Amino acid sequence: MNNQALKDYFFFDDADLIANREGRFSKNQRDKLTRDDKAAGRSIGVIGLVLTFIALIYPANFLIRSLLAAQQQWNIGWIIASLLIGLVGGYCLYIGFLDQSHNPSNFQVQAVEGPIHFVAMDSSSYAEIEYSLRIGKTKMEVVDHDLTEIMKEGDRYAAYFYDPNDGTGNHILSVESLSKG
Repeated sequence: MNNQALKDYFFFDDADLIANREGRFSKNQRDKLTRDDKAAGRSIGVIGLVLTFIALIYPANFLIRSLLAAQQQWNIGWIIASLLIGLVGGYCLYIGFLDQSHNPSNFQVQAVEGPIHFVAMDSSSYAEIEYSLRIGKTKMEVVDHDLTEIMKEGDRYAAYFYDPNDGTGNHILSVESLSKG
């Protein structure tokens, strides 16, 4: 097991590992999580703004034409489409700018110790095999084959992680070898 290889794979340093052992995020980890959260929120929020704008085009166009012409008829298909697009846009605006469930300040550093196990996942749509990493009985994030060359099946590790509440699994912040299996 190569400590530097683990650090390179999971992108952590000694300061991160020390902070994680103490049950907290390092400054660098907190800053990265905050940057990532803001970028994702802005992206979803912009999509919401665009969809909301698109949803308002038909009603605005109809109102302008109504003022200029004597009579206009509402098209029920366009009304339903505008409402659905508006709802999706509003949801994206909410997720992007108001929802705080994925806010990094809500995350907590957790720890697990135990032997590691790689479970190959169905990768029919991928060129490379992916694995579900388990430490003890705790399921971690999906990893690629490169990690199986760094960490050996059955060896004991301590992993420090957080759950981002997005269905992607527990994300490893740092990890250290405890002993050989």
